[in-house]
Amino acid sequence: MLTAPAVPEEEISGWPIEESGLPARVVHSTRIAGLSALGDLRAWQDSDLLNLHALGKKSLGQIHEYFGMCDRLAEGRLAFTHFIDLLHAFLDDDEFTVLSFRYGFDLAAPLPSGSSMTLQAIGNRMHRTRERIRQIEETAMRRLESRLCRCSLVPWHDYFTGMLETADGCMACGDLFEHTRRSLFDYSNPCALLLLLCGLSGSRITYRNGFFSLWSAEDLDRVPPEILAWLRQHDGRGRLAEICEHLEKAGLGSRASIRKHAQLMAEHCADIVVAADGRIYSADGGISHFLADVLKKFKGPVNYRVIAREANELLRPASRRGTGFWLKALRSHPGIRMRESGRYELSRRASGS
Repeated sequence: MLTAPAVPEEEISGWPIEESGLPARVVHSTRIAGLSALGDLRAWQDSDLLNLHALGKKSLGQIHEYFGMCDRLAEGRLAFTHFIDLLHAFLDDDEFTVLSFRYGFDLAAPLPSGSSMTLQAIGNRMHRTRERIRQIEETAMRRLESRLCRCSLVPWHDYFTGMLETADGCMACGDLFEHTRRSLFDYSNPCALLLLLCGLSGSRITYRNGFFSLWSAEDLDRVPPEILAWLRQHDGRGRLAEICEHLEKAGLGSRASIRKHAQLMAEHCADIVVAADGRIYSADGGISHFLADVLKKFKGPVNYRVIAREANELLRPASRRGTGFWLKALRSHPGIRMRESGRYELSRRASGS
């Protein structure tokens, strides 16, 4: 169970009704009546509220339930046992179902995609049009951006932020999946739930290429160009430690944090190849040095599929490439020649260098 930090009652009373998180019918009715802040709404009697346009007993009950949550928030008692309970408190059944399908709340695998199911696939499952599913998703995200919900989400943001801080600012999905307190999430996929939080405004956490980071999207975007610029100045190859030193001088963070971010970002960059031993190559010029080292392991011509397999075994899993990539690199390498159909070897000059 995580508890939201208390918010002064005076601050809550000043929340605009339009941003409060109250149901749309209530917001519409109070707008017609000229009410703008929660404090104005709280001052009205039930009998007066029932006289508002399109506001009935069900809406009145929702208002009472909402103010009950506000009172617990002001007293520092607003808590949810599971993250799923929080979502159910602010979303209706359709909204929760759409987000569950979109983000993969029930997926057993740690890696979320952000679109586990397409809008059309969800529409087919729920017997709704694609446009109606899009509208439901948009409304659900707007509800999660409401004032009361954002306050309720603070301890969950803090929980994930604390996890990342202890892991040098970033964690791969698999690691986060294994180290979260699964009972807090009612055994739903914590990576998918965190991905949902990343999509909300004000989130300090960024999702990229299968990992979560405390770095901003702008800082993450700086990493691959900085690495490539350094590689171009060093014949297309280098070691992770050397590149981390360069990134540290560029002001991207501490050495430990930079090392993890640089490796994860480089592994998922199409223009960079990362070896398991910490060597890094540019995919255009530097890869020729890597291929030459691979071919030195063989005596005589070798089939390109064998070369591709051997090369990938020397790389980090996320950096491995398809056979077509390696075949193109073999054909463009000035020091590698094809002896017969599909079989390649180093030229004598290249093998001796």
